[in-house]
Formats: sequence, structure tokens, C-alpha cells
Amino acid sequence: MSNISPDVQKLKLTLEQYAQIHPVHIEENNGKKIIFSTPTIPTKWRAERLYINEPKTLEWISNFEQDDIMFDIGANVGMYSIWAAATKGINVIAIEPESQNYAVLNKNILLNNLKDKVTALCFAMSDEEKISELNLSSFTAGQALHGFDKPMNTVDVYSEKLEEFKPVFTQGCMAMTIDSLVERGIPSPDHIKIDVDGFEDKVIAGGMQTIKKGKVKTILIEINQNIDKHLEIVKDLESLGYIVDNKTDPNYIFRNS
Repeated sequence: MSNISPDVQKLKLTLEQYAQIHPVHIEENNGKKIIFSTPTIPTKWRAERLYINEPKTLEWISNFEQDDIMFDIGANVGMYSIWAAATKGINVIAIEPESQNYAVLNKNILLNNLKDKVTALCFAMSDEEKISELNLSSFTAGQALHGFDKPMNTVDVYSEKLEEFKPVFTQGCMAMTIDSLVERGIPSPDHIKIDVDGFEDKVIAGGMQTIKKGKVKTILIEINQNIDKHLEIVKDLESLGYIVDNKTDPNYIFRNS
């Protein structure tokens, strides 16, 4: 016997009405439909501006080979994870600590039938394993600028330092490192994308052993040229034989020479 009340059972939704409750944005690539869940204004904005926000990122992905593995660190709702898996057939480890983003990320995996290609993991990435807190700038799917361990972020790519903010919510969260994931059996990546709102230097520091082994072909990372620790990332990667293959404000693409 149904537990749904008679009044609710009388409700009948058209497909159009149902779509409004569960809105999506659809892109096509070589005849293939790629579906993005858009339950909030920020997720809708991200989906509609897929080709506008980071065209160099899409170009970077277009050069991947089918059996490659990508770590998408700071995946948000998975725009680039889904795109890479759907258009190139690669395997993706999509890492996103924020709960609302993580839910939509998994919804996008489901909508595109990519459960065998994209694995979503819910934790932060840093230079050490740690249980702490994720300080949220907004409790809305599609938003960013959150801070792990401390309520700090870069307001924009031109910020001269990490700035403190008042979180709207503090979520329990743990952090892992690139090296610890590989040590635990996650396949070493061929490509790494890092966008963690100012803490990129910590993510790189936590992956140096993996990067030193030479399997990582390319690294796309958001670099703030006004932050000294970010400029040190460039020096560290160049010392390991990586060259800056492409530089667009704020993303740098490093290629293993």
C-alpha cells in the first residue's frame, strides 16, 4: 500500500513540468549528447558557459588519449570531468569536498551513464592527510571559493594573498594527498587538473613523489601570479622537467618534457 497521500497522488506532472523540477542543460559533441544537471543558478551558469569560461581547458582535454587517467582536483559539479570522459573516453578521478557540489557531480555521472568512467571522491586535497573542516562561502551547488581547514580563499585570480572570510556553514571534511591516493591503489594519473581557490601549492606539495616518477604527462593548474607560493609551483615543476606549454590567465598548462 502506498504511503503517499491521496491529494499528492492526484498530482500529475507533464514532462515539461518535471523537467523544470529537475532542469538540465544539454550540449552536443560529434553527435553525442552530454547532459548537465542545473538545479541552481550557478550550475546553470557553468553549463551555459562551458565553451566560454575556459576554452583552453577544453582544448587541453581534446588532446588526451583514450586510455588516459585524469585527476580533476576541485571538480565542483564535474563540468570538465564529464566532458573529458564523454568526449575522449578517458577515466577520471573527480575529487570534490563540498557536499552540494558533490551531489550534483554524481547526478551528472548518472545522467551521462559514466559510472564506469568517472569516480567521484568526496574529500579535500592538500599536502597532508588531515581531518578538519571545510569552510563554505555559500551553501549552493555550483559555487566555489571554499576553504579547507581555515576560512581563507582568493577572492579572484588577482588577489595578492589568501583572504579570510566568514563561512556560511562549516562542513566536516578530511583531506588526502595525491601521493596517498596512489599509495592506496588509485592508478597514477596521466593528467592532473587543479583548481582549489588558492591552495594549489599544497596540492602540488602533496603530489611531488607521484609527479617525480614521470608518468604525469600534463598538469593544468590555476596560478595566481601575485602569490609567491604559486610562483614557486612554476619553479618546482620546471625543476622536474616540466615546461609551461600554455599560459592563459589564470591557468598554466605544464607538459612533461
